[in-house]
Amino acid sequence: MEITSNIGVIALEKKFVENIDVQDSGMKIISKETALNYIIMPYKLDNDNIYLFVSNFLDEETLEEIEFISLRNVKQNILEKKTILYLINRYYEKEN
Repeated sequence: MEITSNIGVIALEKKFVENIDVQDSGMKIISKETALNYIIMPYKLDNDNIYLFVSNFLDEETLEEIEFISLRNVKQNILEKKTILYLINRYYEKEN
C-alpha cells in the first residue's frame, strides 16, 4: 500500500515539475556551473529582474554576485532542492 502511495506522490511531483514554465533567456546569463554551485534555477528574465528558483534564500554576498552577473535585481522563489536540480539538468541539457 505504501509503495502505491509513493508512486502517486512521485507522479504528482512529476506533473507539477512538467508544468513549471522556464524561459531559456535566464540560462544564457547564469551558467550551469553557477546554477549547480548555488542550487538556483533562472526561470524568467525581464529588463529589470532575473527570477530564480532557490532552495533557500540567497545570502547577501551571493545575491550581490548574481545581481552583478545578470545586471538585474534578483527575485527569489523557494522550490525544493531536488526539483531545482531536476530543472537544471533538464533545461541546461536542452541548451547543448
